Amino acid sequence: MPWTRGRTSFPGADPTKQTMKRHNFPWALAALLSACAASCSVPGAGAGRGSLALRADTLEHNGWDRDCDLIHVSLDLVLDFEGRRVHGTVTNWIRALREDTQQVRLHAVGLEVREVLDAAGHVLAFRLEDPWLTIELAEPLAVGEEESLRIRYVARPERGMHFREASKHAQGFAPQIWTQGQREQNRHWLPTWDYPSDRATVDAKLRVGFEMTALSNGELLGVDVHDLGERTFRWRTAQSIPTYLIAVAAGRWERYADEWQGLPLEYYVAPGTGEERARRAFGETPAMMAFFTELLDEPYPYAKYAQVAVTDFRSAGMENASLTIVHDRLIGDAEEIADLDGDPRLLVAHELAHQWFGNHVTCFGWSHLWLNEAWASYLEILYEGHVAGEGRAALWLERYREWYQIRPDADVPVVLDWRTQSAGDRANHLYTKGPWILHMIRARLGDEAFWRATRAYLDRHAGGLVTTGDFVRTVFDETGVNLEGFVEQWVEGGGFPRLEVSFEAAAGDVLELDVRQVQETSELVPLFEIPLELDLYYVDGTVARHRVRLDGEQETLRLPLHDAELANVVIDPAGVLLCAIDLDKPLAMWMHQSTLQSAPAMQWRALPRLRELAEREDRARVAILRLATEGPEELLRERASTLADFDDPRAVDVLMRLATSDPAPRVRRAAVHTLIQHSARSQFEPGGDEYEALLTRVGIEPSPAVRSEIQELLELEP
Repeated sequence: MPWTRGRTSFPGADPTKQTMKRHNFPWALAALLSACAASCSVPGAGAGRGSLALRADTLEHNGWDRDCDLIHVSLDLVLDFEGRRVHGTVTNWIRALREDTQQVRLHAVGLEVREVLDAAGHVLAFRLEDPWLTIELAEPLAVGEEESLRIRYVARPERGMHFREASKHAQGFAPQIWTQGQREQNRHWLPTWDYPSDRATVDAKLRVGFEMTALSNGELLGVDVHDLGERTFRWRTAQSIPTYLIAVAAGRWERYADEWQGLPLEYYVAPGTGEERARRAFGETPAMMAFFTELLDEPYPYAKYAQVAVTDFRSAGMENASLTIVHDRLIGDAEEIADLDGDPRLLVAHELAHQWFGNHVTCFGWSHLWLNEAWASYLEILYEGHVAGEGRAALWLERYREWYQIRPDADVPVVLDWRTQSAGDRANHLYTKGPWILHMIRARLGDEAFWRATRAYLDRHAGGLVTTGDFVRTVFDETGVNLEGFVEQWVEGGGFPRLEVSFEAAAGDVLELDVRQVQETSELVPLFEIPLELDLYYVDGTVARHRVRLDGEQETLRLPLHDAELANVVIDPAGVLLCAIDLDKPLAMWMHQSTLQSAPAMQWRALPRLRELAEREDRARVAILRLATEGPEELLRERASTLADFDDPRAVDVLMRLATSDPAPRVRRAAVHTLIQHSARSQFEPGGDEYEALLTRVGIEPSPAVRSEIQELLELEP
């Protein structure tokens, strides 16, 4: 699916994933970025259930009845840039699924269909009623009988296919034509079956002018040269693909390439981009290909893998089969790329992972789209962990957990069915809750069983369509673990457990914990049955792990205590449960938790509580500043820098040092953002000692004009 990770107003966490234009003076840039981050807002939920009557017709979510099986799609098209149109023919080869098939429906919206012919050349009657092109066959088809439908048409698409005249790095006229098929947008330029529930092989002849190169799915068979500088590019896929993944991208590209075990890896960018920028965006692709193929034990399924950066792409990226299209905001200088909050690595890994999950194995309908997106989101995080360490992966999971939990529509299930059809928006959940669902399954099965079942799932359903039940059945067949109850809670149900926990020592050798599930339950949000782990830390350095199972609204747990003094109680210490925990414990325990460098997710979870206590406890402020300067992970230092917005001269000094010397751009950006909040409270005024110290640390003396710009950005009078 078009990749748009959820975001909050963390510094640099921009839902649109846009990059601001850089200024010569770094503080001006940082202030602009921070202002942009602060202005981001989370969209509200979709329409509520209201009085809308439920209906048991699930076709809208789970696909339509097919009149036939689509076998092959052949495009022979002219991409007319000047006319902002596409015209030519598309031939759909079909196989009848029922006796006496007399008509066939394909998807077509806004198309001007000139003629439809069958294989024998008969002119066929048809009618257009959005979203259908209904074709009357010359002779009825028997089950299994094949036919071809050659459709001559013209389209001036307002959706699905887009025309652009300029690009980010090109000077002057730089034409581009690109498509975006998901969801159900290919029908605006291509008459065919346009829903995930069918697959076909594809060939394409694409004629373009203006010295453009036309890219599409599969391998390039050849290029035909015509008069007036026009050329036809011929492409073909050997494997069947879902038709929403048919794609075109035409432009005056610069092409750069790598090879991985004989597989061509291609990177297409706008003229003027240069190889350095192109490789900065896409250069990790060979390493990602090696990581995914080894992890999944499944070869990459297509003849090539190309990535192309286009102008004004509506999403972050789209995983078309063998041809991923991304926004050109992914292309930039080192400092611009550093501002992309995890991209390009996360985005490039996400779309590559889709070539297995989504393309090679495809959801039967949009209701099961989480099977595509959860895997791509989880694998992007696992690759990040492979490169930067498991601590980094754990913190990205923590960010995804928080992005999901703060949304007003978090109670909407991941899978929509006839009961939940009007419950609200769940698009964000696919990327944030989805990977957590897989992470919890992995924790339940163990690594060996989890990956064995995953590989079996890919192998069993390669080139096919899947539902959630197919994944559940594969796990059961391979491991004996029945995930039906888990899926009912976490996929078909909505929300997440909110735990309120308090504890006290009882009789000296027993710790008594009171655990309550306080989420508001409904027909969508259940009381959860969940495994829960707790670590008890003692002052002598020992740690005791306890495992319990919760299945009620309130439970009292009695855990044996060692002879040594208790130093801390940590719930979900491995970070494997998608929950919110309100744990009532002393400041000393939160400070202890903030020192657990082997468990950065637990340090992450300690920070918000330390910030609450920082209003009255100096030790809490010191703990936050220590994590900001000494945290082993840049995501952790970024979060601590964001939370160091309390009134304390030490905070200003630490933030100035971080803003000018931390090696991670995200930390420097967060420190500047927090300094701006300090400035708003008149603690950091231009002309003051702290302000001048900041400029000294930057190492330059800005001109009066730049100094004035900084003051204006900080909303202060010169």
